[in-house]
Amino acid sequence: MNKDETARNNIQAKKNQPDFRLVLMLSSRCYIAFLVNSITRSLAIALASSADA
Repeated sequence: MNKDETARNNIQAKKNQPDFRLVLMLSSRCYIAFLVNSITRSLAIALASSADA
């Protein structure tokens, strides 16, 4: 590989980087939202069952 090819590969890698970061950010947001949702649901179920007792 000569210098031109390595420079071209570096440019392509830099172009692809924000895409991966965006996908990671979106997936982590979805995962956090899912965690919060499941935690609040289990809390609500626990509160409802303790209120019934």
